[in-house]
Amino acid sequence: MEKLLKPVEYAQMQGISRQAVYAKVKRGAIPSKNIDGKLFIIVEENQEASQNQQKNNNSKQTSNRKISPNNQNYSQIDYATLLEAKDETISVLKGTVKDLKKSNKQMSTTLRGEIDLLKDAFHEMRTMYVAQIEQVKREPKVEEDTIDVFAEASTETFREVVKDENVNVRWVSFKKFFKQYSIIQDEHKENLKRVLIESYEKGDKRVSYRDGKFQLNINEQFIDIFRLL
Repeated sequence: MEKLLKPVEYAQMQGISRQAVYAKVKRGAIPSKNIDGKLFIIVEENQEASQNQQKNNNSKQTSNRKISPNNQNYSQIDYATLLEAKDETISVLKGTVKDLKKSNKQMSTTLRGEIDLLKDAFHEMRTMYVAQIEQVKREPKVEEDTIDVFAEASTETFREVVKDENVNVRWVSFKKFFKQYSIIQDEHKENLKRVLIESYEKGDKRVSYRDGKFQLNINEQFIDIFRLL
């Protein structure tokens, strides 16, 4: 009839360390069973009785040998037991080192993945900035003569000009702004929000606060804002 023993109980019965028991289980040297996540050693009851009898006999022999410390057989048995325990401990330690190496390799792989993501993010930002700079270069420059004409215009004419300019004002939310400039990284979005709100507080007319939320004039250029990031 089978009986289930805990590893520590089996170790005590065999006179070996608990680490040695786990090593034997890993090698398949002794039968075991996993119940609800706990390991148990399978032992036949007659085997357990035999082991207990052998243990008692060994204890008696050990007691007898203690009378003669110079007994050669006693020394050989002790050394054999110590060597077996040492070998089992070394086997367990080797398995632990192997598991640690595997964990370190997984961590290195994860770190390399994070570095690749950062590189992609920087490449995306650089591409966006280059596109903005090229767009600014293509825009026509305002001549000084044009500025003089506005300065000398009458009040009524100036109002008409402002009215015409307002036609080109198109206010959009942060969401549409990010979509317009192909900004998809959450971190980039949060940084841009922070910088744009700070610009609004400093009097930037490209940003407004309407109906309880911030809006941006999508027809304006924001290259200077991007350079602050």
